[in-house]
Amino acid sequence: MLDGVSRAINTQTEMLREQNRKLDTILEQNRSLAAVGLRAIGDVTTVSVDYSCSTSSVTVTWDAVIGAGLYRAVAVDRTGASLNCTSVSTSCQIPELRCGENYQVRVAAISDDCESVPSVTSTFETVPCAPVDLEATHDCSSNAVVFSWQPTNNTRYYVATAVDDTGKETECMTLDGICYFTEVSCGRFYTYRVYAVNPECNSQLSQPKFVRTSPCLPTYVRTKADCNTNTLITTWDSSEGALSYTISAEGNNGETYNCSSPNNTCKITGVPCGEQLSVWFLASNDICSTDKMLVEAAQTVPCTPVNVSATAECSPNTAKINWITSHGAIFYIVFAEDANGNSHNCFSMGTTCLMEDLRCGQHYTVKVIGTGVQCNSTASQEVHFMTAPCPPTDIEAFRDCDANRAVIAWQNKQTSGVYTATLKDLSGPQLNCTSNTFNNCTIANLPCGKKYNVTVTNSGGQCQSTSASISMDSVPCGPEDVITSISCSSDKLKVSWSISVPTENYTTIISRAMGPPLYCNSTDTQCTVGGLWCERSYTVTVFSITGTCLSLPSKEVVVKTLPCPPTNVTAVHMCASDPVPVSWTHSGNAELFIAVASGSRGHRAECTTNETSCSLLGLQCGEVYTVSVVGADNNCTGLQSKPLSLKTEPCSPPNVTSQVICGAGAAQVFWTPSMNAVSYEVKATSTGQTLTCNSSFSNCTLRPLVCGQAYDVQVSATDGTCASNYSTPFRQEQVPCTPESVTTDLQCGTNDLTVSWASSPLPLNYSVKAVTLDGSGPITCNTNNASCVLRGIQCGQTLNISVKASSVSCSGPYSPMQTVRTGPCSSQKLTTVTECGRNSLLASWEASSGASFYTATVMGPNGFTKNCSTSNLTCFFSNLQCASSYTVQVRSQDSLCISVPIQTAATT
Repeated sequence: MLDGVSRAINTQTEMLREQNRKLDTILEQNRSLAAVGLRAIGDVTTVSVDYSCSTSSVTVTWDAVIGAGLYRAVAVDRTGASLNCTSVSTSCQIPELRCGENYQVRVAAISDDCESVPSVTSTFETVPCAPVDLEATHDCSSNAVVFSWQPTNNTRYYVATAVDDTGKETECMTLDGICYFTEVSCGRFYTYRVYAVNPECNSQLSQPKFVRTSPCLPTYVRTKADCNTNTLITTWDSSEGALSYTISAEGNNGETYNCSSPNNTCKITGVPCGEQLSVWFLASNDICSTDKMLVEAAQTVPCTPVNVSATAECSPNTAKINWITSHGAIFYIVFAEDANGNSHNCFSMGTTCLMEDLRCGQHYTVKVIGTGVQCNSTASQEVHFMTAPCPPTDIEAFRDCDANRAVIAWQNKQTSGVYTATLKDLSGPQLNCTSNTFNNCTIANLPCGKKYNVTVTNSGGQCQSTSASISMDSVPCGPEDVITSISCSSDKLKVSWSISVPTENYTTIISRAMGPPLYCNSTDTQCTVGGLWCERSYTVTVFSITGTCLSLPSKEVVVKTLPCPPTNVTAVHMCASDPVPVSWTHSGNAELFIAVASGSRGHRAECTTNETSCSLLGLQCGEVYTVSVVGADNNCTGLQSKPLSLKTEPCSPPNVTSQVICGAGAAQVFWTPSMNAVSYEVKATSTGQTLTCNSSFSNCTLRPLVCGQAYDVQVSATDGTCASNYSTPFRQEQVPCTPESVTTDLQCGTNDLTVSWASSPLPLNYSVKAVTLDGSGPITCNTNNASCVLRGIQCGQTLNISVKASSVSCSGPYSPMQTVRTGPCSSQKLTTVTECGRNSLLASWEASSGASFYTATVMGPNGFTKNCSTSNLTCFFSNLQCASSYTVQVRSQDSLCISVPIQTAATT
């Protein structure tokens, strides 16, 4: 890396040396020229400028000229005026350049007595001048501002700004010397400035120009009348930019009223009453005024109503008031006051008002007030009137039932006048009586069955007043066409009748030869009464009642009551289908008797006779019957006797089921209880055997059941006297017997044990269980066949084997246990000892489970084999060949099986 730097330094040094040689050549030429009296200098060939917008100066740079000791740079504007700077180097700065000019720059090289003539120039533009001759014109009608200025040189475009007195700024960009600000706000003081923009520099801001815009329109302008003077008062919220306000109001009469104010209120005086005025509002400052604004209309106080008149209506509590329309009134209030200070009023949108709820017979003073939106007029002149006479009060009508007349009475409110009492109904002529001295009068000979409206009228002067009506009934008309009937089922007497004019109530009197009568009251034209004695005669009479008045009685009607019910009714309980005899006692005049038995489940049986006994047939088992007897004549069946309860024999119990109790060899029998039963007998039959049990409940236990036997179970119910038939047989599930002829077969190689037994004709499941003597296990297998294989049994074990059979709901007992031994296990730890000198071998091993004896075998060369059987744990083999290899095997054995051999090698 250092070598590279050294090479670069050497190269630059060589270049400087070359330039110095060229300069020396030029100087030598100049010296030669000087020697012959000639002086020469070169021209500046390259000139560049760098204009600074911020300092209004330019830096001029050029290439050096040989022989020049000084340089002068000159900048000339378009008018010919020039500025310059001098420098001994190749640059200098010309300050204080004029704005908005185009300058041309030349550089001359100067020696001691010679100056070159510049031939190369460079040009540049200076920053634009700030715009001058500003004009800002405000148009009051549109509230727009036109801002203009004198165009400047070196300008691409202009940016004008408007800043209001809240600091909000609006900007306008234009290529011309004018900007239109159309969205100025009302009531603001704006400052306008502008600056010129070219690609390099922006001019300084111009001097400010100030404009005040049109005032804003006021808000919340309200005009109301002073209700006590003819003055309108207008108020408003101040509007921005306004110095004064003008209000104009034009009324219905064409007159215009004005006022001006610098504040927020203004009063217009001298406005007549009843005027509806249109109001215009104008805000002004020292430059502009707003357009006239139509604001909320105003209304002066209504004029006083005139030509008031009052006329009392003959209705005792009303009067009609009239007047002429008053200007400015929307509606009217009428006030009326009597001599006692009681006041009334009514409201009207027109020129008349009907005053109601006035007091009768009173002198009233009336005045009317007109009401506008805000004010009421002064009261009109007073007028007077008197209401109609008061109607009679406390009307009462007294009915004299015995004399068939009515007395009408009332209270007098006034001392003068004629009083007339009137009775009026919906049909027929009205009745009346008159009095001018007393407070009552009498009307005689009233028609029966009338309902009258009673009124009393006071006639005095031009008006009459009538009291409120009350009701009065005349004497009721008597009942007609009385009809009687006896209810065969209830022994009640029904009485009905007709009536020409219905009344409020009716009373029926039922009389007999001895004892007090019976009464029946009703509001309808019929009545039903009970409590009559059987086999008696009664006289029936009916009266109409209105209030406290009774009519004349109806014609008498005689009626006979029903036969009396039988007594001492008895019924004998009989078994099975035997008829049930019923008997009774009767001393009356019944011609026929009917005995009826009604069951709790709706069954009915009856027998008919003219004697005092009969038999009921076809009664159902398990029923509780109600037995009664009635007597009958030619017209009606009499009342029933006192009912008698009769229970029939119980029915055969339904829903018999049985559940085997497997371990106990018994069966639990269930059934649905039978009505009227007090106890039950259960019978189970099979081939050669019958089992029974008795119970007072709906279950019973049968025992002992014989295994493998099928039983038919039946149940009979008894009420203590009669027994039902046995129920439909229910086949009892058999109890499985213990499996027989159980045998076992052991597979020696696998120790799988096959257990077999005698099969059963029943569809049974079997379970085989094998338990070792030490209690481990058990090992089981299950099957629905007559044999099963126990697998996974270990060698050398003694097992107890048993089998049991199971049905769907019951398991039988296990068979007697059989003992089985599995095959012996292989011996372990076989060892051999060789006696070298004797060519013999001693084999020994450990005892194996299940083995009763062992067989040891020695196998050698050339097919040599020798066996040894023993119950001990060793065997001795002699006469073996020396230096030979032998294989020794040992097998364990019992009476049935031989184990897998174990073996080892030996050498003699």
